[in-house]
Amino acid sequence: MSVSGANNLQGFAFKLRFDPNIVQVIDADPDQDGTQISLSGDFRSKQHFIAVNQVDQISGLIDFAAVMIGEANVNGKSVLAQINWMPRQSGRADLTLEQVELAGSDGKNIQAQTHNGSIETRQSCE
Repeated sequence: MSVSGANNLQGFAFKLRFDPNIVQVIDADPDQDGTQISLSGDFRSKQHFIAVNQVDQISGLIDFAAVMIGEANVNGKSVLAQINWMPRQSGRADLTLEQVELAGSDGKNIQAQTHNGSIETRQSCE
């Protein structure tokens, strides 16, 4: 997940739906219970707190929320979170963002326009 045109972004949350029959999320932190994705970019490089990081591989739902601590914030373009995928079968899976929330350093919501995506998998060429 990435953002562009950000101004004093300090926190974000989102849910992302995917087809678990086509892809699964590769666990970014095997030392933790469950499956997680990873924080990325400016958020990862600064002091932060991850409030929610859950992947439901059965229903196909990622639930993630993070905030920067202190005076740090993001301006402009940045990758916020990284998801590594593992194909399960050939096909196309829609990636649908839900409940996207961005918060500024003043604690107020930042209006955002979201764009859904997709991922396509193919059989291996071994």
